[in-house]
Amino acid sequence: MVGETKYFTNAVHPNTNALNPTHNSSMTLAYRTFGDPENPAVFIPSCYSGKLDSTLTFLYLPSKDGAPPVLRNHFVVVCGLLGGSESSSPSNAPEALSGANFPAVTYEDNIRLQHALCQALGITRLAAYMGFSMGGQQAYHMAALYPDFVTHIVVLAGSARTSWHNWSFLEGPKAALVNSVDFYDGQYKTPAIRGTKAFSRVYSTWALSQAWFRARSWETLGFSSLEEFLQVTWEGGQGTWDAHDLLCLLQTWQNGDISLFGPDEEKGDLAKALGRIKARVLVMPSRTDMYFPPEDSEEEMKHLKHGELKVIESIWGHFAAGGGGTKDDNEFIQMQVSRFLQIHIPNYDTRAIRSFFLSFPTASGMSTLGPPIKRRRTKSATHITRSSIWYQDGSVVLQAQDTQFRVQWGVLAQHSCFFRDMQSLPQPPDQSTVEGCAVVELSDSVVDVEHLLKVLYNSVNLFKQLLPLPLVAALIRLGRKYEFRSLLDIAVECLTFENPTTLQEYDTWIANRLTPRPRRIAPYPGIIFDIITLARENNILTVLPCAHPSSTVSLEATERALSSLQPTSEHLSWVANAFYTLSAQTAILLDGSDLGAPEAAA
Repeated sequence: MVGETKYFTNAVHPNTNALNPTHNSSMTLAYRTFGDPENPAVFIPSCYSGKLDSTLTFLYLPSKDGAPPVLRNHFVVVCGLLGGSESSSPSNAPEALSGANFPAVTYEDNIRLQHALCQALGITRLAAYMGFSMGGQQAYHMAALYPDFVTHIVVLAGSARTSWHNWSFLEGPKAALVNSVDFYDGQYKTPAIRGTKAFSRVYSTWALSQAWFRARSWETLGFSSLEEFLQVTWEGGQGTWDAHDLLCLLQTWQNGDISLFGPDEEKGDLAKALGRIKARVLVMPSRTDMYFPPEDSEEEMKHLKHGELKVIESIWGHFAAGGGGTKDDNEFIQMQVSRFLQIHIPNYDTRAIRSFFLSFPTASGMSTLGPPIKRRRTKSATHITRSSIWYQDGSVVLQAQDTQFRVQWGVLAQHSCFFRDMQSLPQPPDQSTVEGCAVVELSDSVVDVEHLLKVLYNSVNLFKQLLPLPLVAALIRLGRKYEFRSLLDIAVECLTFENPTTLQEYDTWIANRLTPRPRRIAPYPGIIFDIITLARENNILTVLPCAHPSSTVSLEATERALSSLQPTSEHLSWVANAFYTLSAQTAILLDGSDLGAPEAAA
């Protein structure tokens, strides 16, 4: 269902049902909402030449085949950019503000108005703010301007500051427009169509990669020639926009920079601005994007406290990150967004980092958290053994129980935000060392640490053989605890591959249950009980509806287990459907829950 377009203004008082911009002299946002307002809120702004009805719809609207969207359990607010022709813009403003008279607009103007809209809608904190291109830049600006207001941001092909290369690219289509014969220095009386069509042609080449053109990918869209593609898609799309709207958005884009905010002495310092962001950040550039290349995102990653980078491997250039690429591109984005929003901040065992945090001296020479910890010098302890994982060029020694592992800080930091942050800390004066390497004591089992390190140094094996459940369990436990996110993703995917987590996957699983299917985890008698235990201990509740019936445990035992987990009504529906299908029993009825059981159910 498409949401109704509404308008918001904050001029005299917050008004979520304001008149449209043509009849409103105040800056007005066009917006739509989807879902239950009681659900966690997600804010999605539009991008350059983007409209409300085409902004990342693959994330919050059902697919053509009826598959539920990723954000089905969220309250989604989709909002148009100022200057984007739906919110206040040169093309729709009252006469006194229209055309060349429209004021210059910044990202800050947009974000402050969006924040006011959220407050008017009763949103006190955003579960996520996500956007594509200029929308991704807005995500960074929201996290910078309101660091305590947003929990997660998803940046799809965007940046915290517009790069010089990006700025220069925009000068090309801009020059084609403002120098067209029908632009008349911005005082045109009829649409400057020659200028806007020229603008779209110059812009088009940058949006897609060289590989896209080599592959003649316009043919996959049904066009017989490149010229037809340019005429229909570009001249018939962006080329029909109002010239001043295009220039208004372009000016906002060119001046994007979160380093403009913060303490006066730090203004202009992008690294410090990124470091002040409190939200967890998922950045997803396209491998072949010429506006926001992955290399720029990698630089930003170095300064984010809670950032992760997932590159979209696609030839569809900038389009790949906004829903305009292939089905595989969209599914990759959906998978990463779904995973990212389900990640919980791990409860760190402070003993794992005790030697780094508790003994930092203050100006008085004493720790702020108590007296310095006296640690034994591990090199003199005769009962300590060395693991076979002992690299002579290693720069840190991890110790689990009585076993030490010598590895490289760089390898740990590359895969783990936790160890990357730890690496940046200075070593305390009495740091235990072995062969000149700092010793970090972990409270984890030797077996788990060994599994983790073997995977880090030989990860290709994860895709070439059945994985033993103890290895999968180690990656889940340590992946969550120390934020080895890519390994955590792989391990959780192993569980969900064999235990479907959505109704669509469940139906397919049931239809093919008598057909041998590929496995990810090496089976053994009783493994399902261990999987259930692992899922419960690590809060991976979505595998339980299918795992429980497979274990042949009694209905009473399952009911008790589910009650202790406090599952959602959706979880209960899956469980009921699974038991009804897989056994001769009827649906499980738990107190106060309408499971939608078949009519034959008691």
